[in-house]
Amino acid sequence: MKKLFLLPIFIAFFSLSGFSQELNFNNENISFQITEIKAVGEQLHCKFIITAVESDETIYISLQKIRIFDTKGNEYNPEQGEIGKEKVTGKFSRMNSNIIAGVPVKGKIIFSGAVSKRKTLNLLEIPINIAPKETDVNIRFTNIIIPFGTSDADKKLLNNPLSEEIDDAVFTELKSITKKSDTLTFNFIVTNYDDDKIEVLNATSSKFIDDSGNEYYPNHISFGNDKTDGRYAALSKKCINEVPIKMTVRFTDSKIVNLKKIILLELGMNNNKFQFRDLTTE
Repeated sequence: MKKLFLLPIFIAFFSLSGFSQELNFNNENISFQITEIKAVGEQLHCKFIITAVESDETIYISLQKIRIFDTKGNEYNPEQGEIGKEKVTGKFSRMNSNIIAGVPVKGKIIFSGAVSKRKTLNLLEIPINIAPKETDVNIRFTNIIIPFGTSDADKKLLNNPLSEEIDDAVFTELKSITKKSDTLTFNFIVTNYDDDKIEVLNATSSKFIDDSGNEYYPNHISFGNDKTDGRYAALSKKCINEVPIKMTVRFTDSKIVNLKKIILLELGMNNNKFQFRDLTTE
């Protein structure tokens, strides 16, 4: 007798009315909920909670099988994933977790590239294998407006053009720009509204472009009391919950003397990039 494979498909329609809508899937084995989808720099983070319903379950999620389609028909696969304490990297990776019945487990899927700029997703598809029952569940959500599930407090910070979310609930705000002769310094405040975590400032992936198209690269960075020089420097810092930390990125170039307008500033943090546009030095 052939073994029967179950393939339930759930399609959740998300309206334009706002993030009060829910993206949920439930069957006799698992409960799955998308809690938040948002752009973080050049990445798109999709958070979820999965719960075993009646009995303990072992689940497997292959990153290669997860996909997003945008409104132009472009397809994207994630490059990173997390479930519980397990973290995997690479589109061919697979993550798994032993889930205890009734105990929710958090997870996250991270996409990179152009999908982070999309405001609407036509489809998010997440296939899950439940072992040893050999049950395949193909979860589908459609017509998702980005950001989804973002809190009012986070929205207020994200609506500030001089503020960027560099990590989950960790925000950096450009407080001022200081110009002295041929030196330009960008002064930031980093605040973590979540559990303590390590953040990394990268000079290598930081730069700015002026209104004449000239590119500039930093020669000095500081993070809290730590300072270092060099084009390829990096600093890591433990950010404590709700304790602001100063951070600076400094550039030196003879063309800065007559500089007045900055078209784009890119700040390199945590192997990601964050952009600030249309800045003035006066």
